[in-house]
Order: sequence, then structure tokens, then C-alpha cells
Amino acid sequence: MSKSRKRIKLECLECGSQFDDDYRCRHEKAKHDGKRVQVKHVGAFSNPFEASKRKVPVSSLFTDKPKEKMVNELPKDNLLQNNEPLVAFALKSAEKQQLPQELSQLPSSLPRAPSPPSKSQLPPSPPPLSQPHEAENGCSLLKLAGRVTEFLENYKRVDEILNQLKKDAVTNPKVFFTEIIDCLTKIHEESGELLEYAKEEEQNYPNSIVNLQVGSEILIEHDPGKRKKIVTTNERHYLSALGPFQPKLSVFPVNADIPTNKQRRFNSAWYAEFPLLEYSPFKDAAFCFACSLFHGGVGRSNANTEWASVGVRQWHNMKGRGVKKQGKLHAHFTSESHRAAMSDLCHFVHSGSHVDALLDKSIRENKIKEEQEKEYHMKILQILFDVAKTLGRQGLAFRGQEKAENNDGNFKQIVHLVSRHCAIMKKWLDESDQRSHHVTYLSNTSQNEFIDLLGARTQGVILEEIEKTDFFSIMADTTPDSSHQDLLAINIRYITAENEGPVPVERLLKMEVLHTKKTGEELAAKIFSSLNMLGIPTTKIVFQSYDFARNMSGEYNGTQQKLSEKCEKKIPYVPCQAHRINIFVETACNASSLIRGYFNVLESLYVFFTSSTKRFQNLHAELETIENSLQLKNLSKTRWTARAESVKAIWIAYEGIVHVLEKIKNNTKDFDSKSRAVASGLYKKIIDFDFICSLFFTKNVMFKIKNLTEALEREELNIIELINGTINSFQEMNNDIEINALVKSAICFAEKLHISPEDDYLKNHRLRHAPKKYDNNPETTCNVNLMTYYRKEFKAVLDVFASCVNDDLKNTLSVFEPYQKIFTIPAKRNNCLIKSIKSIVDSHPEIFSEELECLHTELQMLLDSSESCSSC
Repeated sequence: MSKSRKRIKLECLECGSQFDDDYRCRHEKAKHDGKRVQVKHVGAFSNPFEASKRKVPVSSLFTDKPKEKMVNELPKDNLLQNNEPLVAFALKSAEKQQLPQELSQLPSSLPRAPSPPSKSQLPPSPPPLSQPHEAENGCSLLKLAGRVTEFLENYKRVDEILNQLKKDAVTNPKVFFTEIIDCLTKIHEESGELLEYAKEEEQNYPNSIVNLQVGSEILIEHDPGKRKKIVTTNERHYLSALGPFQPKLSVFPVNADIPTNKQRRFNSAWYAEFPLLEYSPFKDAAFCFACSLFHGGVGRSNANTEWASVGVRQWHNMKGRGVKKQGKLHAHFTSESHRAAMSDLCHFVHSGSHVDALLDKSIRENKIKEEQEKEYHMKILQILFDVAKTLGRQGLAFRGQEKAENNDGNFKQIVHLVSRHCAIMKKWLDESDQRSHHVTYLSNTSQNEFIDLLGARTQGVILEEIEKTDFFSIMADTTPDSSHQDLLAINIRYITAENEGPVPVERLLKMEVLHTKKTGEELAAKIFSSLNMLGIPTTKIVFQSYDFARNMSGEYNGTQQKLSEKCEKKIPYVPCQAHRINIFVETACNASSLIRGYFNVLESLYVFFTSSTKRFQNLHAELETIENSLQLKNLSKTRWTARAESVKAIWIAYEGIVHVLEKIKNNTKDFDSKSRAVASGLYKKIIDFDFICSLFFTKNVMFKIKNLTEALEREELNIIELINGTINSFQEMNNDIEINALVKSAICFAEKLHISPEDDYLKNHRLRHAPKKYDNNPETTCNVNLMTYYRKEFKAVLDVFASCVNDDLKNTLSVFEPYQKIFTIPAKRNNCLIKSIKSIVDSHPEIFSEELECLHTELQMLLDSSESCSSC
């Protein structure tokens, strides 16, 4: 009879359904209206990069022959001397029963079976099943030996330095001392670490190594029917090396107690389906190999002891008990008790391979060499991580290339630079051809992995700090990157305990790519899911801050409202004050036509000089003669407060710029007519008194606003005092005396340059009478003089700015009002009202768990003590 075709399990990439490969067309017709859809094999990797990162399953090391052939090819006596059958049996059993993935990651070979232990070698009581001390200590011994071997490499470096000293005709003592001190320092540091590690391992090591010598009397039978109860680690090592006892008799005995119309004897074909099944000819019964070795422990309180000690011989119920009812074999090998025994068996086999290394010289040498290689690789990785951290710290691109032979990237070039001065790194790069796959850890994949690991570690440190805090505030904003993708930056602000006391800190928590619309609902969902994914409790959020865009600040559909709904509590929203100040400056400057024209001239000056190298070189030569001069700066379109630097550059080099423009407009030999015409127009604009007076005004105002914005962006911030101080400063400036003094200063400066302010004013702002059809008495039109005009323009800017800031401050103070009343400096007992405390408690119920009256009393006592300390 021909063998049936093996079906392949497929998964639909459209809907996620799973089906056999011969049902693909039926699935497409039923679910996708006959449309051809993409599928993949169930369990297959989504891309080759995931497959390369995943450990190769041990099961792939074995042959793909059918299970029946594998069983038939085993030796008849089942003394499996190739040391691999238990792994194969355990793996096949784990695959059939769908055990957790970690249980299937077993070593490909086991130590050879030792002889059975004698009575004198058996310990009085069995050790815990989950702690194979002998294997762990054997591994630590070999690890120490490997580390010491790598440590001795430092002495070779000392020999090289001494030999170089003997060969050199002329020796540089400074270089010799530096290299020797560096080597001796490494030897001193590493020897101290190794000494501590050796002492710690010595204390943990048992008094005597497990004796595995050959005994004179065999106490353990391979036949499970004759086998006594397994209690020692030595016995488990012996049996695990032998594997399950699976004899294949020509004819198995018949159980006379079973009716003749049913299964009456054992069937050897069951070995293929259940690799850990054992048969005892002595008792004519079936046993479970895993359960007989590990019969006690967690998860085995309700286990059927027949499979471990007594044996099962009711053959007619082994494969099935009627329609849709499991047989005894399937019921046991999928039971919780068997899974627990399998877990102990897999862990024991995996860790027990280290014991044999203590007894075999060649294996021991290989293990020591392996540990030495690990220590060597650790040193290389430390250097590479330092290079990656340096590039990240300086904000430099790694520029990893896909082709390994391309060494133009910053990361590779720095590594090669280090190798010129570091013998370990030079040796690593020189010997790359001798290593398997020519491993260097310099590929773009390795560089990306370094970045991911450093990012994960940095994020982990931040999460540890957040976990220790009782509350924090959330900040977020979107920005496009160089690939034109919208990124959502999520920041967290919290208090951390330092040596000097509590310190406010801000940390960038995560950058999320936005593939959806930037609505308030979508952004709030992104922030909320990011916090949950990182395990940060949203109950600790006490404030939120974003810019004042409508999708962020909306009262009903903004991010601040949607996040409050998702957290199921009202989270106070404080708009980003630096962003608000920037908007206020733009609004205030647009309130005056004089200031708008002034900024247009600044932009024209920058474009004129930077668009031509010849003109720029003329300006640069002139600026070099001026002390503390600055290059012209472009006017920022979004950050108006950054325009203070542009104003400062013009202020310092004003006379030099005037001189260069005059030289260009008169130089017919080196400049064309178009350049001379533009220079002539700019020259007339900047020597106009409107420009000079606006320059004096913006020099004072823009720098005050810039300082305010920078203060608002600091971590240590008292927002109420800062804004109040700025408002007071602008109110002092917004009076007739201050503005008149500023205009008079501009007049004096213009007169020194032989510019007539009165003439320019009358030319630009002469009195214009309205037509008689609009005004019957045009001669009564008010005549505004120079001082009044400029005072009116400047006061318009200051009034708009002060009005915007006052309104914003009023809204901000409404959020902080309870805190402001209680903690306003100097703090007083009379300000501590129970109404204000109740408002704070209601806003943050998850923080304040005390009774309202108790908290009120504690605050009053605190304020009393602060008053007494201030009076002392």
C-alpha cells in the first residue's frame, strides 16, 4: 500500500486562518471570494533576520528519516552507545506533546554511560531535582580556568615590550614606562577580579566531587520492572546515558485477563509515537522513562504512579477508549505530571553534560579553551560597545554599509583607529580570516544590534528610576525625521533622589513612528499603549504637557482630554510655555508694520550675502576687523525667539555691513549691475532711521524673550515666579519714559552716522490728509511727531505680548492655584487652607492616601517649622 502524502500546515497572511495545503483553494473561495492570497508555513520565520537571531533547534541536527525507520535501526539490546538517543527521544516527545520551546533546546550529545554505582557510592538522600549542583560547579570550575588562561595573555604583552626594549637601538623611556604601567594596571585589576571570583566559587563548591568510578556490584537494572526507585544524581546520569528500555520481541506475552476480541499484548510500534515509552519483559508492563527518573516534585501531586513504578498492562485501552476519547498512552504523555517530569529531564540532560568534562582530559581542555575564547570575545565586545556609546553620545551616524568590505563608516574607521593603539583589537582584526564565518562584529547588522542593546539598557535605567517614583508628568510632541516620517517623542518628567536631595529630571522615553492621522484620539492611544507596553502605571500621571495645537489642546477631542478618558481620571493639562511664548512673539511683532518691515530687511541681508561666495568673502573680511563679530544668521520661520541671534549679529557689525554694501554698490569692476542694484536698495534701507530705531528696540526685547524661553526649557523650573518676573520686566519697559529713552538713544546713534532722523521720519511718515469726501475738515488731522510715532509702534508690540502672556498665565495659574496658595515663598501657616488641600487631594487621590484633616495638620506643622527656621 502506498504511503499517504504528508500534509503541510499553512497560515493565511490576510486573515490568520490555518489549514492544510490541499484546502488552500477552498479557503480562498470561502474567505476571500476566490482571490489569491499569500500564505506561509505555520511556525516559519517572517524574515531571514529573525531566523539568524534564533538559536538553531537541536532537532535539526538529527536525520529526517521516518520515525519507524529510526526505531528499527536502533541496536536490539538498546544499550545506545553513541550517547545521542536520549536527546532524540526527548526531542521527539517534546515535539509531539508541544512542550514549551525551552524544553526542546537540548545538547546534541551526552556523556558516555558510566558503570552502575556501588552501595558505598550512593548518597543517603536524593538532591533537589531542579538544582544539579555537580554540573553547575563543574561549569564554574572550567569557566575559571578559561578566564585565568585569558588572563595569562597579559604577560605575553609584557614579554613583547621587554623584547622590543632589547631590540631598539634608542629607547624612549616615556613610552616604555607608559606601556609597562598600562599592562601592569590591567594585570592588577584583572587579578583582583579573578581572585574574588575564585574565592566565591570555592565557597560554593561541594566538599567532594561526585564519585563516578566503576563499582563492583551493579545495583541499577535497565529493565524498568526490575529497577529500584531512582533517588540519586549518579543513577540518573547512568540511566539517561542508556536511554529508555525498549526491547523488540518477536512475540510479546498475552494478557489472559483481556477478552480475545480486544488488544491483548504490547505493540512495539508504540515506541515510534511515544519515544519515552518503556517495556518490561519481566513484568509484561509499560512504563514512562521520564516519570520513573523524576517521580516527585512540583506538578506531580496527582500523578498516576503506575507509569513510574508499578507498570501498566491493560493493553486494550492503550490507544483509544471509544469515539473522541483518549487512550491511556495519549492521556499520560499529555498530562501535567508527565510535562513536569519532562521539564526536569530536559534540564538535567542539558546541564549534566558538564560533569563529564571534569573526567575527560580532551573535553576538559576544549572547555577551558572555550571559556578563554568567551573571555577574549568579552574584551572585544567591551571595546566595540565603547565605540558605539561614543558615537551615540556625540550624535554621529554609524554609516554601516551592507557590504562587509566597505570600511568607510564612522564605526569601522574608529575601530581601525583603536586597533593601531590596542594590541587586543589589532589581534582580533588580523585573525578574522582564521575564525569561522570571518566574524568581526563590524557588520551593519552587528552595529544595529549594538544600538538596540544600548537603547534597551538606557530605557531600562529610566524605567528603574520611574518605578521608584510616586508620580510623574508626561510630555509629547511630533516631528518629521530625515526620511519624512512623523515621529512621536514621548518624554517623562519626574523627581529622582540624589545626594544633594530631590532633583527634577526629564528623560526621552520612546520614539514612535506615526502611521495614522495625528488626531487627538490617535496620539492619546499611542501614548497610552506605549506606557502600558513599557509597564509604566498610568495611575502615576499627575500632569500632562503638549504644545497648544488644536489636536493636542482641544477641550473635547484633544490629546489631553482623550488621555484623561483612557486613564479614567482628570489629568491637569499645562500647555508648553516655551511654545506659547514663541507664538506670542510672532503675534506681537505682526502687530506693528514697522517691525514687520524691519525683519524683512534682516532676511534680505542674509540672503544677499550668503547666496554669493564673492559677496560673502567681502563681508567676512570686514567682520574679521570687528571685535566679537558674528556671522549673519537666517531668520527661523518657526522659532521666533531664535531671531535674537540674528539681531545681535546686525547690532555688533552694523557699521561694517553698511561699509560693505556701500563698497559693492560703487564697485562696477567686480560686481554686476543686478548685485549693485540690490546692494544699493539694502544700503538705503539699513541707513534709514526706521531700521535703526527698530534695531534698538528689538535688541532689548528679543533677548529678554530669548532668556525667558531658555529658562522655560530648563529642568529646574519655577514657572510661576519666572513668568511673573518676565511680566514685571515688560511692564517696566512698557512706559513712556523707557521708550522715549530708547528712541533718544537711536537718534544719537543715527546722528553719529550723519543720518537725519527728522528728515527720514518726514519722508517716510509725512502727514497725509484724508480726501474731503471722507473728511470735511482734513486740516484738523492730528499731526504725530517722531517720538509719538515710534512710541505708539513699540507700545503696540509690548501691549499685545503682555496681553497674550497675561491670559496664558491666568489659565496656567488656575491649574496650580491650590499649590500656589500653600507653597508661595515665603510659606505661611495662614495660606494653608483646607479648601486648597482638598483640591490637591481630589486631583491626585492615588498619591494622598491620608485623611484630609491629618494632611492639613502635617502641612501646618511643616510650615510652622519652616517659619521658625527662617527667623533664626
